[in-house]
Amino acid sequence: MMGLPSTWVERLQDMTPDEQEKFLSNNDRFKSMTPQQQAQIRARLQYWNNLSPDQRQELREREQLFERMTPEQRQYVRQTLLPKWQSMPPASKMIIRRHLARLSGLNENERQALLNKRAFMKNMTPEEQNMLRELSRLRVGDTPDAPPAPNE
Repeated sequence: MMGLPSTWVERLQDMTPDEQEKFLSNNDRFKSMTPQQQAQIRARLQYWNNLSPDQRQELREREQLFERMTPEQRQYVRQTLLPKWQSMPPASKMIIRRHLARLSGLNENERQALLNKRAFMKNMTPEEQNMLRELSRLRVGDTPDAPPAPNE
């Protein structure tokens, strides 16, 4: 629901579907949006409402990570990393997620040491290795309160 104020998103995510619809129906800003924008927001809310509690928590953690990024980091993620990620095969994504889980919670020195171990990167393609390094550098997969590494 990009483009919406973060307070809107948080409030809507905590509401029942009926409360969401009432909020949107009574909101002048929402009513002033194009029908396409309104439909996109409603579709995203429907998607959200169908997620499990664990999936919702994971998505909130990703949103929090994104909010902590600098504008330059966000732009890089949107324009470079996300398109690369979306074009990767599901098996590659699974491998990268497993490796990110192993990196989670480590300090920067421990992360770098593990990323530099040949055994850790074994059986990964160069593209997967690069993506893992990029996501690790942005601290994707870390605990929600871990800040992104500087100068990314």
